[in-house]
Amino acid sequence: MYPCYFVVFDLETGGLITKTSGIPPITEFAAAVLNDKLETVEEVDFFIKPYKPVERYTAEALKVSNITLDLCEKQGVSAPDASKQIADLFKKAKAPAGGKKPILCGHNIDSFDIPILNDFLTEFKVDLSKFVEKDCTIDTKWWGRIAYPELPGYTLSDCLMKEQIDNEQAHRAIGDVRANRDLLVRMLQRLRGEAGLFAPTVESPRKNFRFQIARK
Repeated sequence: MYPCYFVVFDLETGGLITKTSGIPPITEFAAAVLNDKLETVEEVDFFIKPYKPVERYTAEALKVSNITLDLCEKQGVSAPDASKQIADLFKKAKAPAGGKKPILCGHNIDSFDIPILNDFLTEFKVDLSKFVEKDCTIDTKWWGRIAYPELPGYTLSDCLMKEQIDNEQAHRAIGDVRANRDLLVRMLQRLRGEAGLFAPTVESPRKNFRFQIARK
């Protein structure tokens, strides 16, 4: 058995990753920690005070999330404090048995959220690879392509609609995290053959393989 915890996270940002502007700043961080039984054991959600020049925050990105720089300044935590809180969350998310590092999960995280988070933490001297599994992530965008080949698109909304999961706070970090968590749990339950969602109808190939080896 390989017990591990999962951290489903999402970022709201001040822009997109582009060749000209580079990595955008983070305006909101949210995450849900799931234990190896897929139970939510912790949630966090906070704004981050502006830590980049104002011109790095685009009006288009702020409008999508409905987050203003004034809101971040008044209700957010400082960037150094945010980096510490994120690192502490990952530290606590180690599985008790064996102390396995948590697996980062989310939608489109491999090409968007993780590069931005890694850049942010590096700026404040935090090494992300020390706290999470660096060789394993669960990106539900790619899992969705495998699980739902018939869909015309693979946004988070597309995958949630397929599973009939509501997102009451779309385009806000904590809303996307909660909806994505429910999607991930459903996918993992199917993969594990739990809750009657998937029932193997053929004998395990591994069992057959071992039997053939034994006969030889």
